[in-house]
Amino acid sequence: MNESPQMGNGRPPLGNGSGRRSGHGSRSSSRRRAHAQPPQLHGRGYQTPAQRRRNAGGYQLQRHPINFAGRRGRLGALDPRLIVVVAVVLVAVVLIVSSVVSCVSSAPSRDQGPAVSQDLPDDLQNSLKQALSRDSQLAEIAERGSEYPEPLIRLALAEPGAVGFVYGWTSSDHDTAQPYDDAVAQGEVPALYGWDSRWGYLDYGGSPLAVTGSGPIACAMARIALLGNADQTPATIAQAAADAGKASGDSGTDASFFTEKGGDLGLAVAALDLAGTATPGQSAGQDSPEGDGTAAPDAAAMGDALAKALGDGTYVLAQTGGGALGTTPHWVLVTPGDGGAVTVHDPTSSGNSSHQWDPATVASDVATALTVRAAKA
Repeated sequence: MNESPQMGNGRPPLGNGSGRRSGHGSRSSSRRRAHAQPPQLHGRGYQTPAQRRRNAGGYQLQRHPINFAGRRGRLGALDPRLIVVVAVVLVAVVLIVSSVVSCVSSAPSRDQGPAVSQDLPDDLQNSLKQALSRDSQLAEIAERGSEYPEPLIRLALAEPGAVGFVYGWTSSDHDTAQPYDDAVAQGEVPALYGWDSRWGYLDYGGSPLAVTGSGPIACAMARIALLGNADQTPATIAQAAADAGKASGDSGTDASFFTEKGGDLGLAVAALDLAGTATPGQSAGQDSPEGDGTAAPDAAAMGDALAKALGDGTYVLAQTGGGALGTTPHWVLVTPGDGGAVTVHDPTSSGNSSHQWDPATVASDVATALTVRAAKA
């Protein structure tokens, strides 16, 4: 008998059923392996297959742990002495900067000037502050001397009250006069000076009116006191003199301006002879300047003539000759004083204007004298 070769080996015969089972098992195993694979990470977390294909050629970021313990370890490894040195240096720098800032903030500026003790009386405090301010301004004038006319610098040195005026030269208007709006009263002579910013910066005869305008200023004082109004100021009178061609001479204004144009100002002006051939500054008993051997006029007689000319609403405009009233010829206004003395209203000197004078002393320094009174209506 022929027996099948599969009969004796005990194996189940292969067939379609076993083949399908094997195929199914193989596919299930593949699916299990696919599911068992972990998701691929690229860049930020999970990516879809499409994302993986797009990023296949890119750089894949890798995550690395941060070793904080290691950083702390490196800091801890610094030399403690080095840390102490750095801390000391930082503290020293802070202290130095604080000290410098404190010194700068507490130091007085040039504009403020040094501090003045509050324990002093108010009037003394004010006087000290004014003096310190003048010193500061004078220092700046000296530093920037080329920016100032030389006559103004001399004025600042000679007249303390003019320092502020001279200091303002570089920032002032030299073409426009300001009105005189102070209160006036007939019979009261105002104290007017060349270094008044209302007119002192104007040009007069080629120089600032402050140093050449003593004639117009003295005339303005006389007019205000005689007429009781300030319609004409030093600036307007100076303009009239310049227009008339009289802004000339050693004193800045020719005497003929007053005698010829005084009427236009409401004034009657006439020449005054204080003893004929008197020479300013010449003592009594000296020979006359002509050398003819005759005695020069007596100073006391000249003083008497000056004193007699004053009063009854009459003043004297006097041109000095470089003697008792100053080395530079200029114009002053002379009015009656007390007890036979006279008062000199000097536009160039607050010192000359601050006290009364002996008439003989003033007369000895007069080169030209003019009486001035209000013109009759």
